[in-house]
Amino acid sequence: MKDTTFTPSPDQCKRLMIPDENASPCDNTLAAIGSGGVYSTPEDMGRWMQQFLSAAGHPRSPLAPDLQKMIYPRSSLLRVNGMDVAGRADAIGMGWLHMPAEGARPALLEKTGGGGGFMTYIAMSPEHNVGYLSWSPAPVPAILCR
Repeated sequence: MKDTTFTPSPDQCKRLMIPDENASPCDNTLAAIGSGGVYSTPEDMGRWMQQFLSAAGHPRSPLAPDLQKMIYPRSSLLRVNGMDVAGRADAIGMGWLHMPAEGARPALLEKTGGGGGFMTYIAMSPEHNVGYLSWSPAPVPAILCR
């Protein structure tokens, strides 16, 4: 993932997508390691997602189940703030949120992010080998707030 970093180069900063509102300077985000602050490209994010899904020539990583394991069920949390950005989650683990299956919709693993005027959303159903990635200027589009 050549374009994923906490310390973008001048060349990477030149290629940075700049939002109309709430733009942040292209600077290092080392202080955010562990909770975010990652600069990336759609191509690199797709490469990162590939470890969780199988495709021709790219089998799912044997580490994927451990990386996506749910650690804390919602019922064990004393308080829930900011967990339901993209829908009501029933568990959390290593940044992934789990939304249980409902009707025809399969169980989903999801991850939201954002900063510098952008919002990102990743959802996948490893059981069905399907993933989705989007990024948009902040504020969050209303379609994702349902």
